[in-house]
Amino acid sequence: MTMRLMLQQLGTQKRHTFVARVTAFSFKKGFINKLPLRTILFTKVMCDGEPVTDHVWMNCGRRFYALLPQVFEWLQFDARVTKYQRKDGTEDYRLSYPSRISILPKGQCKRMWNKVIKGYNPKNTNKEPPCSEDSF
Repeated sequence: MTMRLMLQQLGTQKRHTFVARVTAFSFKKGFINKLPLRTILFTKVMCDGEPVTDHVWMNCGRRFYALLPQVFEWLQFDARVTKYQRKDGTEDYRLSYPSRISILPKGQCKRMWNKVIKGYNPKNTNKEPPCSEDSF
C-alpha cells in the first residue's frame, strides 16, 4: 500500500490531527495576480501515531505565519484530506484547511517517531516502510 493510499483511507469527510516535521519553504505561482504564494514542505507526516505519507506540500497561510515555524521543527495541526488533480492529470491527495497549529517539543517528537520506526515489521507485506530515518 502506498503512502498516499493511507491518506485516502483517512477519508475526506472528517478532520484529523497530524504531526509532521517542517523540512523546507518555497514559493509557487499564485492564481490571483500571479503573485507568488509561500509553501511549506512537511515530511514524516503521522496521524494517530501511524505514518500516512512521506511528504506533503501545503500553502503557508496566516496560521503558519503567526507561528513562524523553523526548519526541522515538529508541528501538530488539524487538517482535512482533500483530492486534487495533478498537472499530469492523475488524482492525488493533500492536506487542506489547517487549524489548531502548534509547535511540539523536539524530544517528544523524536520519541514518537522512534516508536513508529520500531513498530514497523518488514515481514508484514500490508505495510509500507515509513519514510527514511535521517538526523533530527
